[in-house]
Amino acid sequence: MRCSNCGKPNDILAKTCSECGYSFDKPDNEVEFEDATISFKPIVVEKANDKKPSINASAIESPIPQISVADELGDEEIAPISEKKRKANKAITIIVWAFLLVFFISAAVFGINFVMKLVNPSSNGLLISTVTAPPIQTPKILVQTDENGEQYIYAEFYGTVGDSIYLSVTNRYYEFTDTVLKLSLYKKDIFTDSRTFDSSTAIVYLSPSYVTGSKKYEIQVSPVTLDIPAAKLQLLSPTADSTEVFQDSYIIKLIVAPESTVVINGVTLTDKVDKLGQLNYTVNISPDTSNSFEIKVNAPFSTPAAHTVVITRAAMPVVLTLDKSNLAKVSVPQITITGITEKDVTLTSNLTVLSLEQNALNNTFSMTLKLDAYGNYPIKIMAQNSVKGISTLIYNVLYWPDEDTYTRKARVYESKLSTNPSAYKGIIFLFNAVTVQEVVSNDPTTFIVNMGTTDKPELLLFEYIGSKTIKAGDKIKIFADVEGASSDGTAKLNARFIY
Repeated sequence: MRCSNCGKPNDILAKTCSECGYSFDKPDNEVEFEDATISFKPIVVEKANDKKPSINASAIESPIPQISVADELGDEEIAPISEKKRKANKAITIIVWAFLLVFFISAAVFGINFVMKLVNPSSNGLLISTVTAPPIQTPKILVQTDENGEQYIYAEFYGTVGDSIYLSVTNRYYEFTDTVLKLSLYKKDIFTDSRTFDSSTAIVYLSPSYVTGSKKYEIQVSPVTLDIPAAKLQLLSPTADSTEVFQDSYIIKLIVAPESTVVINGVTLTDKVDKLGQLNYTVNISPDTSNSFEIKVNAPFSTPAAHTVVITRAAMPVVLTLDKSNLAKVSVPQITITGITEKDVTLTSNLTVLSLEQNALNNTFSMTLKLDAYGNYPIKIMAQNSVKGISTLIYNVLYWPDEDTYTRKARVYESKLSTNPSAYKGIIFLFNAVTVQEVVSNDPTTFIVNMGTTDKPELLLFEYIGSKTIKAGDKIKIFADVEGASSDGTAKLNARFIY
């Protein structure tokens, strides 16, 4: 090393000049080697965040340290890096190792997704990747109809036990317990909000994905179209869109699906729908009127249904009223009807008239009619005047047997009844502690009882018009008489008394 003060050469490790005593100590950022000078300036690095680290280029004096070489360097060496620099490098190394240690401990305690969320808050932290499906066997997707006429989606997926299928339409995972995963998806599984539809069809996007380990692969399938039926609306009474009646009140009877909303002429009647879906609504009908009733029904997973019926009633040009004292139920095969009319009137009925008395002084009348068989009779009374015209009234009477007399005639059940009902027509039977298998109708109540076994059934069809509510599973006692065979050949009986 040459002394910059006197110019005499010195040993490379000398701290002072041997000739003039000049000190060779200089600041850390500048060391002189004869005519060579190396300058070091710090590189400023921005604080680490969720973006890539950036370097402040303005803090670098030159991309490459500038070295000025003198004419004669000889074999002299450059001085080693200072102690201060070594300490700085050591500190950086400690910081990096500390960060990695904290990272791995946090991942073990809180989970890797949690740590990834901290590192990059804009991410969702999920490590499951969704990529194009690898070679996976194409699933089978079909629209089928069950025994009740309801459509559903049948799907078969193929995979490995332990893997699963994710359906975005249901937001559920379905695990493979076999190499074939079979799914039957009804509207209630797909549309969880029990909605009412405006269209008669609905397009369903299953959007399936195959999930194995931490990987999630999309499976491309075509959308499926389901038919959306109209809400159930079955009119029991009236049976025609336009009906003429002859009484002051009339009962509109209909059957809807349970949980349906029913509105008639703006009146909500949902609370009047029973568990079997039947609704009875009584309306008042005045003479010489035409009355329109708009029935609207909404039901889950259906389109709205609507039906309008018109109930008319003719004018009453001739005076005709019936006494409130007339019986509504009799146990003998005849009934006497009394009321008021006017002079010069001819009285007739739709039933056989056994006797008729008319009092010309007070215009009262008494008419005795024949009832042919047990049941409900709509008795029609007509009063006709040759000049004024005709007035008509209907009066409902139930002809029912006397309980004590009827039950005394009952016989015990015979197996041949189920196969040859015509041979027992009119005979009364007792059915003790039998179970109702199925209720097939509500107006009138019609139900099935199996007097045999599951392997050898002996089915009987009962029709009942009493006040007792009958449900499937009920264990009851029945007194009934044989009517004959139903349209499908099943023995049909009229249940008169049920306990």
